[in-house]
Amino acid sequence: MKISFSGKKFWYWLAVLAFMVCIFSPAQAQVRRMNVEEIIQSSGTIIVGRITDVREGKHPKYSNVDVTFVTVEVSDRIKGGNSKTHTFMQFGGTGMLTPGDLPQYNKGEEVMLFLYPESSEGFSTPVGLTQGKFEIITDQITGKKSMVNGFGNKFLFEKMESTEAMRKRKGQIAFQKAGPIEYGKFVSLIKELAK
Repeated sequence: MKISFSGKKFWYWLAVLAFMVCIFSPAQAQVRRMNVEEIIQSSGTIIVGRITDVREGKHPKYSNVDVTFVTVEVSDRIKGGNSKTHTFMQFGGTGMLTPGDLPQYNKGEEVMLFLYPESSEGFSTPVGLTQGKFEIITDQITGKKSMVNGFGNKFLFEKMESTEAMRKRKGQIAFQKAGPIEYGKFVSLIKELAK
């Protein structure tokens, strides 16, 4: 008996398989740890801004594939393009059990995103999944901003102490193991490394 998958069945079973793999494995165990230089090098787009729309939909070509469309009002574009808004399509929906490794988005959330270049099927996602999505947090008392990614900023500075940009910045950004990083200093470092 020969089993063949074609067209819609193929994409359905591919989505089911991807979902099952993500559910049964912890996110940090599946995703390769990346330092900030690797994240920048893998990015097609680096933006800072506020999420203005998050909507679930279907892939334009494959009506059985759930996707999430995310729109960001860009306040600072570090790499890729020059428009004031950026919309990307990520696999998985907001109303279903979204695979655990994929970042989640909230309207009004302030973020810095390191996005992979768009795939041939139109998908994009943050580099290293939650490693490439930084939430920008404003202290309600001091007004100071800090940033943290889905890994709690773990691994960002691994194997980077000897790079030229890090030597220049050594006094400005502590080589912390994890936890929030000061917004201005981190953005300045990203701009320098992305040159």
